Amino acid sequence: MIKNRSIRRFSKDRNADILGMPLSLFIIIIVTVLALGILISWFSLVGDAPDAIDNISVNSGQADPSQITVTVPGGADIYQPASATVNLVITVWAGDSTVAGATISLTGSGTENVLPVKTAADGTATFNNLAITLAPNRATGAVKVKCEKKDFTTHTGQILVVRG
Repeated sequence: MIKNRSIRRFSKDRNADILGMPLSLFIIIIVTVLALGILISWFSLVGDAPDAIDNISVNSGQADPSQITVTVPGGADIYQPASATVNLVITVWAGDSTVAGATISLTGSGTENVLPVKTAADGTATFNNLAITLAPNRATGAVKVKCEKKDFTTHTGQILVVRG
């Protein structure tokens, strides 16, 4: 076995410092801070978040404005289709104030062919003589309400339709 006397143990060598480690760590920190600064400045260019449509309220002329009761003439036979004509007044809210000019679209329970309506200055949209239907063997259904306006987030909700 040949012994190499030039190999020294670093644990006993006092001159074997690792001087490059603090410098490379300092460079990594500087690059990270610069990258975070660039990212934060990009996010500041995005601008303010859009206003949000928070809520819709429905006045259908019934005791519970969140429900539309569909009454079947001659009884509530679940094996027959059900239909009713209702008047809906939908109010769009953003916080404590109403939203004028929002577009209200209805889908579901026979409302697929109803044209969208824009809210008036008081934030209400009126759907007169709206035909609501339930298919045979269905006790409940839903009318999906979609509210949209430029510079606002879109709000979706639903109105429960109950066979009565």
